[in-house]
Parts: sequence; structure tokens; C-alpha cells
Amino acid sequence: MSLHIEDVVAELPAWVRSLASAADQEKGVDASDLKNFPESMQGDISRIQALAKALFEFSSDPAAATQKIDESRAALTRCISFLETKRDPLLQLKDEQETRVKALSTLDCIIGRLSAALTAKKQEAEVSAEKKPLSEAEMARMREIAQKKAALVCEIEEDRDGLKEWLPALYDVTLLLARDQLQQKDGTCVSGALSLKKAIIYWEGMKLAKRMGLRGHTQAFRLADPTPFTWAEKRAPFLSARFEPQAQAQITCTKAFFDFSPPGVYVDFANMRIGGGWLERGALQEESLIMECIDFANVLAAHRGEGKWSSRTVLFSRTPLDGSSEALEAADKLLSAQPTPLFLTGMYRIRELGGGARGSNFDKGGEEQIMAAILPREPQEICILAMAAARLPEAKSEYQFAPDTLKDFLGTVMAGFTLVKEQGIAPFVIHSGRLGCGYFNNNVRAAYALQRLAATHLGATLYLHDYNPEIEKICEADWNFVSSDLEGRTFEECIEILSRYFMSHC
Repeated sequence: MSLHIEDVVAELPAWVRSLASAADQEKGVDASDLKNFPESMQGDISRIQALAKALFEFSSDPAAATQKIDESRAALTRCISFLETKRDPLLQLKDEQETRVKALSTLDCIIGRLSAALTAKKQEAEVSAEKKPLSEAEMARMREIAQKKAALVCEIEEDRDGLKEWLPALYDVTLLLARDQLQQKDGTCVSGALSLKKAIIYWEGMKLAKRMGLRGHTQAFRLADPTPFTWAEKRAPFLSARFEPQAQAQITCTKAFFDFSPPGVYVDFANMRIGGGWLERGALQEESLIMECIDFANVLAAHRGEGKWSSRTVLFSRTPLDGSSEALEAADKLLSAQPTPLFLTGMYRIRELGGGARGSNFDKGGEEQIMAAILPREPQEICILAMAAARLPEAKSEYQFAPDTLKDFLGTVMAGFTLVKEQGIAPFVIHSGRLGCGYFNNNVRAAYALQRLAATHLGATLYLHDYNPEIEKICEADWNFVSSDLEGRTFEECIEILSRYFMSHC
């Protein structure tokens, strides 16, 4: 398939040309291929005819053409639906009406192809405007991406496997990804190789889930009462409770990362907006988990934002205190939002991401390389606890061990572990690790101590993954030094003790 819009337009069938001609002649609803629609649909027919005409004017005004695509797609859907619902099951449909349905469906597919071509054309124009000429190899790669994306759009729209009915929310999002129609925070759309890779990953994941016959029986839970963890003037009610160790609590470190084979609840090191960059540039712990678990992706797809947030979710793991746009922007900062963990059960993990599909390798790798590193596996039914640590300005002790930092972190894990306990999950086992200790700049020793404090108080068995023996030994020494001073103290007093200890020992 050609990159160039003009070549794609040249492939348009005669009936599209007749629509364009009808639009020129202002024949309106009487165009030969669109007869017998009700009067109420004249506006839809006019939009389709305007689109047909615009197809021959793509190169002169890309912005206008894009607007025509957006306006016309809904009209196409309504017209196709009208024709299909008018079929009489006792009579054979006339060939003429069948032809109209196929014609409109074909036009919808052509729109997808033209969208991909238009995206490539815009990218060329942007590069030209910046006076940064592309090399032949870069131009060839751009053409390759456009061709693959256009073919993927056609495959998704054809939907031979019935995936739209199987996982409708994720189907719709994947199609938007392939069409470059999901906006990012800066107002630009997810596009190029990035949107192609993510669209392929979710499309192939849906096909795999359908072949396995697996569709999760997902249930979502929030805290019955979030009040104890709601911040007001740097205080929350839970801080007044006293630390009471439970005898049944157990803490174990392991250098291995999650493999989801032991029973228990696994922590999603979530973004403030659960899912993080799952539709954008992202292949860290949370995004990788979503790519492995298509049920998780479908939940996020069903709670997608709008406008510049259309590539992000409206499921928050940290909820802004007053709901304003300013509070929303600051919700990943210290004590600026109440922890609102999300607990998900009844989902299936059906794939496993190798190192070639994670982190920076995801950005660097081509589509074939990425898919080769994502392997099907025996399905695992999993439970996920999505919670987010605050983002610190820098990985410096003055930030990592400040009382406000430790308060915020403890509030997060206390809220999350309490949520799991409320559901009566047995055994009460939580798998966590270096929560917030990467991109968010929290400290691994503080993360250990605060998660252990919460788990010990609530009586959980806690596995801390990605803690090698050397780190475990240091963290265990920290705990042994302070634990006797913590028992019976309020959590606010515990925070002061831990802050002083880490400030003088790290």
C-alpha cells in the first residue's frame, strides 16, 4: 500500500467518484448509490458526499480533510446501521441494498487508509517546516510504518474474529490507536512507530484471549471508607492510630521479580492515573503488566479520558483533594491527594513480556522484535492492587526521608493493604517491592520499612520482590534498630522516629 494520498485516492471505486460528482451538482440525497434513506438522514448523506468530494482534495488542505473524516465516520456508522436493520429476515435482501451496505463499509475502510496516509504526510510537513530533512532510511521507515498501520486499520475494521463483541472497549481504543486519534497531554496524538507497536500489542492480545476462550470476570473494589486516609493540612486520621504488631504478620524478601505463580495480591506500581503510559510511550512495571493482562487493558479502555487525556484513564490511584485542574496537575506530589487504591480480581494474565519488550528496549525495538519478546503463557488468574507513591523532585535524602514524604508513603500503603483486608482475601498475602523507587525517586530502605510497618500492623504476609540479599540485610538491620521504639506509638510518632533514623544513617 502506498504512502501517498494521491495514490490511495486513485484506487477509489467508481461509486465514490459518483458521490463526489453528486456533491458537486448538489443532488443531495438523490445520489444514485444512496437512495431510499429517510428524510431524517439527509444530513448524514450530505456529510458522506462532502467527504467523498474531500477525498480528491486531500493534499491541498490536510486539516480540512481531517475534519471531514471526524465528521463523517459517525454518519457512515448510522447509514450502515440503518441499511442493516431494515433487512427482512423472511425475504432475501435485494442486491441493490446489499451493494449499498458494502459500499458504505468500503468507504469506512478507505477512510482508515487515508488517515494513515494523512498522518505520514503531516509528519513529512512537520519535518520540512523544522528544516530537518530525513535520510532515505528514515523516509523508508516512515513509509513502512504508514503501510503497516493502514493494513492494521483494515484488519481491525474487518474484525474476522468478532473481537468488537468480545472486548468492545479495548477494540475501540485499539482502532483509535491505529488511526492516530488518541491525544496526549500536550495536545498531540500518539502516532508513528509508538502507536503502531501499542496497537499491534493489544490487537494480538485480544486475538490470543479469544483463541483461549478467556474473558475475565473482573471485579473492582475501592475503600469502604477513605476518610482515615484523607489529608487536611498535612494530617490524616490514620496517623493518630497506634502501631500494634500482629503475630501472624510475616515479611519475606526475594531478589526475583513478579512471576504471579504464588497465590496472593500483586501490587501494580501505578501512576496517579492508573495505567500510566499504557497507550503512549511506556513499558515499565505497570504498562508491562497491562500488556500481559488483556482484561486489565479492557478495564482501562472502558474508563478512558477525553480530549487531551484520551490516551489516559480517569481511574485515579491518587485523587486530587478539590478536583480543580491545578490540584489534578499536582496530585502526584506530597500530601496533595488522598490515596484511592483500586483492587481488581478475576483477570487473566495470558502473556509474558521478555526483556526485549520492556523499558528502553520497547522504545528502540521494531514491531517484529517487540512481538517476538511477548510470549503466550499458561493463563494465570490474578488479583491486582493498583496504588501510587508520590513523585519526589530528586532522589536525595532531604526529600526521601522528610516526614511529609514518609507520611504520604505510609498513607498509600496503609490504604492499599486495608483495601485488600476489607475484601476478606485468604490467605492475606501481598506481593510488592520497590514501590515508587524508580522514576518517582523514593528510597528502597524507606519503602521496605514503611511497607513492613503497614503489613505488620494489619497482619499481612508481605513478599518484597526485587530486594537482593545485600539490600535485604541492610533493610533488616534498619528495622531491627527502630522496631522496638515503634510499638505502641502513634503512626505520626513512628514517622518522626523513622525520619530521624534515616536522616542520620543514610
